[in-house]
Amino acid sequence: GYICFNKENKDFSKLLRSIYFGPVTEETINEIEEVINSKVYQKIIKVDVDKATNVKIEMEKEEYDYAIITALEDDEMDKILEVATIEKELENGKYFIRKGYFNSNPNKKILFVSQNFTGFVDSAILTAEIISKYKIKLIIMPGVLGGNPKKTNFGDVIIANKVFTIDKGKIEKDNFNYEIESSNINNRHINKIKSNRQKIIDYIRDNHSENKVIDIHFEPIACVRQVINKVGYFEENILSIERKAIGVEMESYGVLRATELANEGKTNVLIIKSVMDKTEEKGDNYKKFASFTSARTVEYLFKENLV
Repeated sequence: GYICFNKENKDFSKLLRSIYFGPVTEETINEIEEVINSKVYQKIIKVDVDKATNVKIEMEKEEYDYAIITALEDDEMDKILEVATIEKELENGKYFIRKGYFNSNPNKKILFVSQNFTGFVDSAILTAEIISKYKIKLIIMPGVLGGNPKKTNFGDVIIANKVFTIDKGKIEKDNFNYEIESSNINNRHINKIKSNRQKIIDYIRDNHSENKVIDIHFEPIACVRQVINKVGYFEENILSIERKAIGVEMESYGVLRATELANEGKTNVLIIKSVMDKTEEKGDNYKKFASFTSARTVEYLFKENLV
């Protein structure tokens, strides 16, 4: 795959690997010639040009602007992929990473990857690895969460503007003194979503078979290590720490913290999750619907070039 002309090394290997080479026919040869003549290539950077026998070559890293990360492959990623096309699977020993695009906007290439296990430790590790390897500019985490029992309905979309934890602190005798970890999400994407809030609501309604109407909230969410199914827990343990909290889940703090530390903080993040339960009398009856409203919100952002 290496070709040298005009005193400049050029690497066609990545490009050639994307071509399906069937039987060696005139058609195949013409296709290869067309690729070569298109002059689409990666530059090979020579680090030590004086020593021809020991030339160090550094290939440019493959970079992507967008990555969509979900905690679950089932439902959460499934609903995303219903409106997307996957071009290929990327080689990775630990994660199932796919490259593709939303059908409504093929020009924006995206990495799609879901966690192997739930929780914000795994989400932080996955996020850091994806950012480090592919230099992602924007990470979006769609999916489902538990909603504030008094302020949300099933399927409501929550765009987090802050994520905080509630289970770190110090135990002294019979008291637990909270040590709050929190990260704010302040980027231009949230303001763009706010300005298109009603259009997104209408889009979700028009694309659902039952024409269900949901709401979109822009409030803080809590991130915990436990699945919550207890009456009164949200009010006593979450609202007592953050009175504006609207939801609770298990992954977003890891994603957000990783984006703050990796890539010199240059990667933005959006947490877009929908209400599947209200943290009491839990069930999965609304999980698919919540995954749908979250996924269609994300799709709309790409469809209308809001991200």
